[in-house]
Amino acid sequence: VIAGIYTDSGQHDKAIEVYRELITIAPPEASTWYWNIGGIYEYTNRLKLAIQAYRQSDRYPKAYFQMAKCHRKLKEYTEALTLYHQALATEKVAPDAALAIGYTYEEQSKKKDAIKWFQRTCKLYPRTRNASKAHAHLQKEYGISVTLGGSREK
Repeated sequence: VIAGIYTDSGQHDKAIEVYRELITIAPPEASTWYWNIGGIYEYTNRLKLAIQAYRQSDRYPKAYFQMAKCHRKLKEYTEALTLYHQALATEKVAPDAALAIGYTYEEQSKKKDAIKWFQRTCKLYPRTRNASKAHAHLQKEYGISVTLGGSREK
């Protein structure tokens, strides 16, 4: 509660101090405290520290997405892609990882790779919201229509 009050009042470093103390007082909850520290560091744009904190959390695969998001903000695309590829192994988040890979390649101006991953999202996960997003993005940004049988250029 105290850490939350500090966070809400903009006293982020005091909140982090409280969470670090909680790690020593209540080690079984350390993962939660590290997650909260990561969130504060990310919010305050201390992204390298956020990545370190998220890494100590046991919230897989959520932590991988948060770390990857930080890496993308830092333009560390290789590191982000590595994390997304690891997340692909978890069935329930694979569509999220596939779509994120497409956007990450797009941020790198690797259009061909981005298109490939957006198309892959549509093909492998056709009944997901991510397939809808990928489909719309391919049409809007690249003028590409995707069918269930694959893709075709307009």
